[in-house]
Amino acid sequence: MNKQALFCSQCGNQLKAGAKFCPKCGAVVAPNQEIPDQGQSVAESENTVERSSDDTVNKILTTDTVQHVKKFSGSYFSWFKMTIRHPGHPIEPTNRYFGLTSIGLEAFLLVLSIALILRKAQNVANDFTSSLTGGSSEAAIHAGSFILKTSMLVFFMVLGIYAIYVSIAYAFRRVVNTGSMQFSDFINQFAAITNLILIFT
Repeated sequence: MNKQALFCSQCGNQLKAGAKFCPKCGAVVAPNQEIPDQGQSVAESENTVERSSDDTVNKILTTDTVQHVKKFSGSYFSWFKMTIRHPGHPIEPTNRYFGLTSIGLEAFLLVLSIALILRKAQNVANDFTSSLTGGSSEAAIHAGSFILKTSMLVFFMVLGIYAIYVSIAYAFRRVVNTGSMQFSDFINQFAAITNLILIFT
């Protein structure tokens, strides 16, 4: 039989062969108590770390916020497809934030298109100046900050124009029609018509 050193399960003190009590803490020595295999303990600890990391990832993926976002995005794209097939028709039930999401996406894609056009114009201008100056980089146009500031300004301007237009249209509808349509429902109906902009941008 292979003899291995015995250790106390309470304090870790090394025990003599055949000891029934720990001389240090007085704990009862369990039969067959021996040193654990170091290779096995390392493998077990690695497995424990992997399991804990997998559990952490699973907890993150199953949090209420992530599930809510996944459910919202799935429902939004279903609503978006329905508005493309039947623009202007009210689709029930509809989340009150679908219309705002579409308006935000429309403004963002419009600004992104403008930024790409400005970047392309910058590249064309740099190619032209480099051909005139023989490839010198001193005359190159660096308009990155200008493009960013312009894009942000246009983004907020587009959102402001949307807000003014929708507010005026909603107020006019309330004056003409005494129906009790909520403002969020009106935005959804408005966005259902303008969703075609997302397709063309």
